[in-house]
Amino acid sequence: MKKLGVLAVSICALSMLASCDTNSSDNGNTVDLSAETVTFVGSTSVQSMSQDLTDAWVNTFKSGNKPNIKHDHTGSGDAFKRLEDGTGDIGFASREFTASEKTDAYNNGKICADGIAVIVNTDNANVNQITLQQLRDIYVAPSAIADKATSEKNFGSDYSAEDPITDWSQVASGASGEIKPFTRDTSSGTRDGFCTKLGIEAAKSNDKLLSSSVGGVSSNGDMISSVEATSNGIGYCSLEGLETHKSLKTLKVSSDGTNYVEATVANIRDGSYPLQRNFNYMYPKAVSKDRDEVKIALIDSFIAFMNSLDGDAIVTAAGGVLTSTHTQTYADIVATADWADTLGL
Repeated sequence: MKKLGVLAVSICALSMLASCDTNSSDNGNTVDLSAETVTFVGSTSVQSMSQDLTDAWVNTFKSGNKPNIKHDHTGSGDAFKRLEDGTGDIGFASREFTASEKTDAYNNGKICADGIAVIVNTDNANVNQITLQQLRDIYVAPSAIADKATSEKNFGSDYSAEDPITDWSQVASGASGEIKPFTRDTSSGTRDGFCTKLGIEAAKSNDKLLSSSVGGVSSNGDMISSVEATSNGIGYCSLEGLETHKSLKTLKVSSDGTNYVEATVANIRDGSYPLQRNFNYMYPKAVSKDRDEVKIALIDSFIAFMNSLDGDAIVTAAGGVLTSTHTQTYADIVATADWADTLGL
């Protein structure tokens, strides 16, 4: 969804929330929220969506007494780490949180589903579809599948009969040129989802299992820029935001070599698109040495906003695919929330 759509929905959401700003009462509390900063960390794929959400959320507070927001997204792998060391307050991941990350100190949940789009430069006119096996053969190091034992040791499956793909002529009739693949860094949730869906889960955290031709990029935006600048490039990124990049195209993807599916909202929602994952969030449950009562109340307030009808509208406008919808507006939630008293709402 284009930013214009996000802006329109955000304005609509804010108009719905006007009562929170003009009709709120201090309830005897005087809290200087302008001295507070809530820091959002984790996935770069979720960053744009989270910025749309925080921009709308912060404007539900009274003029002159709004909390500060900070975004410092460095990858899904840092979501939990930054909450643990106190340098982040709400963490986002474009993969599932691991068992070791789901500790008793934090709550976690799902924002929406997202497609991992396979992207190439529009200069590559003859390539329009690809299989999961072809993607695997582009990305995996030949030495990692040199024989059955090596393949099974690295990936748990035997890919030793597969031939490496290094030229576009091996993918599509009429195409040619040495393929230049790009991958995200090992902290990326998008890389986690991509490698897992290709059946090479071990490669999500081990660059040595990838072909020497694979170039590394550090964010969703860097991936898009790299493929835009490389005629024979191929990469993968969040589906969100691709409409504005006219020099890129997404490839239809097949898991069986027969049915090729386009990366669309409808195909992600019905589960037919094979490369998809969830956008997830994590936040602290209680006061700690890093977060006082007011900070926890602000965190709870944002989570409530995101998990409201107002948040649903913004997530959808930002390109997220809702697999379920909420039933309350943020204003309704504020009316009965304990944290609203702490914040003087």
